[in-house]
Amino acid sequence: MPPRLSVVVPVHNVAPWLTECLRSLAEQTLADLEVVVVDDGSTDDSAALAAAFAARDGRFRLVSQGNGGPGHARNTGVRHCDPGARHLAFADGDDVLPPHAYELLTATLDRTGSDLATGQVLRLTADGALGPAPGPRRAPAATRLRTHISRHWELAADRTVCNKVFRRSFWDEHAFAFPPGTRSEDLPVVLPAHFLARAVDVRGEPVHHWRERDTTGRPADVRGLQDRITQLLTVSAFLDEHRGPEDKRRYETHALTHELAPFMAALPEGDEAYRRAFLTYANEFTDQVDPAVLGALPLPARLLWHLVRERRTGELLALIADERAEPGAFTVRGTVRRTARYPALVRPVPGPLLRLGARDLPFTARLRAAHWRDGRLHLTGDTHLPGGPGPGGVRTGWLRAAHHAPVPLRLRTDRTPGRHPYGRDRAAFEAVVDPARIRPRPGGRERTSWYPEIGLAGPGLLRRAALTADRPTPPPPVHRPDGDHRIVPAFDDDGALVLHAERIDARFETHRAGTADDATATVVIDGMVRDGLGPGPLRLTLTHRPSGTVLHRPVTVHDGAVPSAAGWRRFTTDLPLAALAAARPAPAPGADRARLPYRLRLVGPDGRRTPLDVPGPVLPGDYPLAGDDDGPRALGLAAGDRGDLLIDDHAVRPH
Repeated sequence: MPPRLSVVVPVHNVAPWLTECLRSLAEQTLADLEVVVVDDGSTDDSAALAAAFAARDGRFRLVSQGNGGPGHARNTGVRHCDPGARHLAFADGDDVLPPHAYELLTATLDRTGSDLATGQVLRLTADGALGPAPGPRRAPAATRLRTHISRHWELAADRTVCNKVFRRSFWDEHAFAFPPGTRSEDLPVVLPAHFLARAVDVRGEPVHHWRERDTTGRPADVRGLQDRITQLLTVSAFLDEHRGPEDKRRYETHALTHELAPFMAALPEGDEAYRRAFLTYANEFTDQVDPAVLGALPLPARLLWHLVRERRTGELLALIADERAEPGAFTVRGTVRRTARYPALVRPVPGPLLRLGARDLPFTARLRAAHWRDGRLHLTGDTHLPGGPGPGGVRTGWLRAAHHAPVPLRLRTDRTPGRHPYGRDRAAFEAVVDPARIRPRPGGRERTSWYPEIGLAGPGLLRRAALTADRPTPPPPVHRPDGDHRIVPAFDDDGALVLHAERIDARFETHRAGTADDATATVVIDGMVRDGLGPGPLRLTLTHRPSGTVLHRPVTVHDGAVPSAAGWRRFTTDLPLAALAAARPAPAPGADRARLPYRLRLVGPDGRRTPLDVPGPVLPGDYPLAGDDDGPRALGLAAGDRGDLLIDDHAVRPH
């Protein structure tokens, strides 16, 4: 009987990582699969390692050929797969897959009938840490089923093949094949597949751990540039033949502002041969781009590409250098009909290129520091606007939340003395947030997310900006203005500061060792719960989010038996240590096994879930758990960054 899934693994000199890759495939929870490993002329031990693995596991096969590049190896692998398999996937020999990856993607396709499924990619660093993948390998974060690139254009950035499962009939119907002998061969397959698919499933869970290795070469590389232009032309020709002009224009806009941006940015470091090649190959691409696409690009992209088209190398290099030193390196002329003036320009350019619209004058507010003082949150930073609003510019601040009227902020600003050489307007600011203005009201929502924003108004100009951090910054600590509410500062996915104002419905008080009726060891948790969660039975859920493992425990509420504050009742629950050890999730290959965290939620009879707030320090204490192959383990309790109670199953380090 054909396997449910075929996996093709091209291999070329990846011996240090190949065994880990193949093991992660062998340990997939979807066991009904075949793995075709194609050795592409390796000169190290890759072929021997793959052959040894195939000898131990009959689902693996080794195919050997001379070196032809990963695209050629993938095509060879597809030809050697069982044509009756329902699904097809690709993995690189130095990468790792979480154990549930293929089961998740294939089950989603079976349920929806879509033609391909894609999931999240995590970066696997040399020290084994996992983190966000770079843009070209990043799929949209939210789960969306039966969608399409024409409805969610962000799928244009999802151009890697190893985070996907294809329906085999869809692959064969369109005779997809990877271009041989090129670098980054995914693009000419993945983008057409996104457009040709009747529907696409996007999963928000990680399904691929991409190993970060320095194998892509420098951006200022003629071969890499030529390959990229060839791929872009291939996709453009496909869109010209199979899709409407709007899809082609949208993709070419993406190519000019994203795909080719690293190659243009490398021009100052490139030698003369690279600069000549860039002008030649880039113009080969722009020759077939609608001029309206070039004219509609934002500044400075439309000016940069005009200089490329005109082959004005000196001005192009000067403008790139100015933008690198100071983004938005122009002065603004006019107040109603604004135009930009760039010092790097020596000769005139068409007037429309320099006309400024709203998107060409981005107003930003950078947060430099945030701390609590005297019960209030003090925020300091600076605002930037290319060209400035003129002498009449006024800045104001507020807090914005859905379904709420804006709350004014106490804002003090200080204009930077003098003018920036390129006319950029700068002003330092200090804002003060009073928690009493944003905490949940009685009978209102349990949680409201407030975004601090700064607005700028001037002659013919109105802008607003959220407060964002330039680099990963820990947010200020949780603040509890009283026993019933807390303010939880955080940064959202775009780096904007958000203040979660939450009502506290359950509090952790203490933990202790206990014994169940069957004399087995437990951990007893005591706390307080607000009357509003009842009446009715409560339960505690423990969730290990990476694996989806969930445990449920009953909660005993003490009505009147123990003194409690008005509107609150005491509760007790226990965690059987043997049950926690038995439910221990299998860790993903390459993941850190030292700590397996669980998120805790108290669940009411109506399904409402609330975290356990930790208003003070958690007493230290580890509770022994059954160990694993790596040694002894224990259960620990701690307060998380958001002020919630967390528990973890962790390795016990020898003293």
